[in-house]
Amino acid sequence: MPPRKIVFLILLSLVFFGTADTAFAQPLDPLFVAALGQTKKTWSIVMLDPAADGPEYITDDQYDEVSPVVSADGRYIVFLRGSFSTNDPLKYYVLDRSCLPKCQPQALPDAVNQMADLRWSPVGAQLVAWGMDNAIW
Repeated sequence: MPPRKIVFLILLSLVFFGTADTAFAQPLDPLFVAALGQTKKTWSIVMLDPAADGPEYITDDQYDEVSPVVSADGRYIVFLRGSFSTNDPLKYYVLDRSCLPKCQPQALPDAVNQMADLRWSPVGAQLVAWGMDNAIW
């Protein structure tokens, strides 16, 4: 049998049967999404953890909370909070997961709400955004 055919058959068998060695498998990180709250009247930030029994609601059903962005270490979550039923503008809030459930989300300064593409720095707990003045802040 030609070597190309042998390699093809090996690759094909790996596709169908997977690999036998799972020692290098990485555990999946939790995923944070916006989902309908428990009352189904507002949107909440929800953590989906493959190692947990089910979804964990991070925020309550008092406001609509969407667009979660998690810091590199997973400790902080920035999200937009407001009310879809009143058409009030959404504003950025930050939540420190290390103090849950006793702490509340804190509003970010108004200047942050004028920025676009808010993201966490990959090397710490600093936020990076594109400002209205075409500068990175």
